[in-house]
Amino acid sequence: MGYSTSLYAVDIAELVAAIGSEDSALLAKLRAATNEESDNDEVQPESDIASLNPDSTLRIVHESIHLDDHPITVDEVTTALSGVGIIILEIVIHIPSHTQEDVLMAIHECFPNSGIEKILIRYECEDPELAKYSSPGPFLFRPLPDEEEEDDEIEPLIASFTHVSHDAISDLVSGNLARTDSTHGSALELLCHVLGIRLGDGGMIGDLSPLDLGLPLEHVRPPIPILTHGDFPMISHLTAQETAQEAKRLSELSMDFPDDPDIEEARLIIRTCLDTATAQSRGIVSFYQ
Repeated sequence: MGYSTSLYAVDIAELVAAIGSEDSALLAKLRAATNEESDNDEVQPESDIASLNPDSTLRIVHESIHLDDHPITVDEVTTALSGVGIIILEIVIHIPSHTQEDVLMAIHECFPNSGIEKILIRYECEDPELAKYSSPGPFLFRPLPDEEEEDDEIEPLIASFTHVSHDAISDLVSGNLARTDSTHGSALELLCHVLGIRLGDGGMIGDLSPLDLGLPLEHVRPPIPILTHGDFPMISHLTAQETAQEAKRLSELSMDFPDDPDIEEARLIIRTCLDTATAQSRGIVSFYQ
């Protein structure tokens, strides 16, 4: 298994404020995202949404959510998808948002018992570059293929946090950083997933150093006082101001790399990720592992 770098667009101030916040709602959300256990054995109420098709469309437009033209809330997503016999679910995303993250987290939690066999994500974003490289978050599927590609060639790309320690999560939210290790690095990545948006890399970004871009992200610069003692993940970050500066700098550089097309593509993706985070006035946190 090769090493890779995951990038998240995050409000660094919000991330730092979450450490030691004792926020019980955030703690519950982080624990739920690990999908390690479910203490909710209550019988879910029947959905008020009637006559949905086996092939359904969930459309997310800013803060608005519609399932086959029926308006629903984030809290209703799990109930709706678990009780109406949907087999194929198409998710149409108009622009990356916190609502998108919340909806996809809800789908992630109900997916194993929902009866859904296939999920497809399609972007209808005014900015094609943003649509191409913005990944959905808690569980990730590639965008729908071009017409000439075969659907059965598309394999789901899944981001799993089942390995993340609940104790490490609790340490971050309580601010207990006196003794940290790699488990806290993984917990920090989960926190970035919940508070921010993962920037899509198409699986092309490994070690940043060979890209020869001189990025500060190549060096260990965690956004909070956390030590992994040389173990993975290797963590770095850029503030929103630094992200904007790097985006401007890279916009003035040629991304050509004739000796290695893969490096050239990765350089282009990095530039797009910086542009995306800058457009959202966010910083970036990176995890190399």
